[in-house]
Amino acid sequence: MLALCSSLQEDMRPSQCQTLCSENEIFVNNINPCNTCEKRKACALDTVGGPGCDCLTGFYKNNDGKCVPEEECEGNKILCRKDEVFLECSCERTCCNGGRFVGCSASCKKGCFCKKGLVRHEDGRCIRLKDCKKENGENSPGPGSPPVQCSIPKCDDDCSIDYSTKPCPTLPSPTNCKPDEQYYECIPICHGTCSAYLTKSYMYCKMACRSGCFCREGLYKTDDGRCVPASQCTAPNSPENACGENAEYRECGSACPPTCADSGRKNKVCTKQCVSGCFCKKGFVKNDRGVCVRPKECQQGPPPVQCLPPKCAPGCSIDYSTKPCPSCSCT
Repeated sequence: MLALCSSLQEDMRPSQCQTLCSENEIFVNNINPCNTCEKRKACALDTVGGPGCDCLTGFYKNNDGKCVPEEECEGNKILCRKDEVFLECSCERTCCNGGRFVGCSASCKKGCFCKKGLVRHEDGRCIRLKDCKKENGENSPGPGSPPVQCSIPKCDDDCSIDYSTKPCPTLPSPTNCKPDEQYYECIPICHGTCSAYLTKSYMYCKMACRSGCFCREGLYKTDDGRCVPASQCTAPNSPENACGENAEYRECGSACPPTCADSGRKNKVCTKQCVSGCFCKKGFVKNDRGVCVRPKECQQGPPPVQCLPPKCAPGCSIDYSTKPCPSCSCT
């Protein structure tokens, strides 16, 4: 099959050539030798490879031969200090904000943050919150300082405003999370569920976060609300024989699966997203009746019938229910 796909021009290539490629790959005329983690930033494109599977835009081949996002390339990892941790979506806890962040979910950032139990000092160091007073003196403004302007925080359903904190009211973390859950101030919106884990939808998710009770690290929430390890995340109601002949269930299939209608079609545009459901197995395409058949079994149907509205006599009306064309109905 690879030899056949390589020998044909792009506009003559059957759609199943794409099935030769792995995740995050696409079949191309000329493989770009610079599409690797090692060469991506320093590569002279003076030669091109032959036809085959190449990484999608934004992905690069790692040492294991897999196409991964640039942030997963080893040479692109962000190095943090020993008292810091790298987070994809968080907000900075500082001496100034008392180790809390309110309204962070819409403005989280990626980078190095102080480890749990530490906050950022104004000089950039990570220290314990109780040491902030020793470093800066008392947190309350000194004589002659302008009054602190506070805004009332917006609380989640299981939180309440704590007016005893100074200088501004804050949100206490809820303590009624389930045993297999914990409270997060800022967790990425696409993480922590079996659905996101199975479909890898977090790769195409907005960098935003949410707060609340969510499954503890290493656990994922099922559709019925249970927290389970990744090994227990399964596709619901997906037995192999449920999809019909020559079809199979996939949690992350293409949004534009190959069909008989694709025959001879050039430059098909498709969105990059995961779709779960029944898909034709390799070497098969879906016909107009939804049955998976081999491409050679696709039949060219008759040209569509061109209908014009009939001219009806007085007292008659057009009946659009008749096929293939509307007719006159007289009473």
